[in-house]
Amino acid sequence: MKITQETDYALRIVEKLSENPDQVLGSSILAEELGIPLRFALKILRKLNLARITSANRGIKGGYYLKMKPKDITYKKVIEAIEGEIY
Repeated sequence: MKITQETDYALRIVEKLSENPDQVLGSSILAEELGIPLRFALKILRKLNLARITSANRGIKGGYYLKMKPKDITYKKVIEAIEGEIY
């Protein structure tokens, strides 16, 4: 199975957030550390938020964090959040 670059980046973002599930990371930090263009990272994070995998805080201490426990997140959930339902 081939996955799109967007899905690859989404998997990387979820993996990065899973390293410290209690930590909130800004989109610019995620994009820089993972080598993802910021606008693309924001698009992916929006989709992950809609799928309720991640969530965001606004403000000075704002950023993105996992809304689910890392053990409950599957590759399938992340892929479907980005690509749509798998048949």
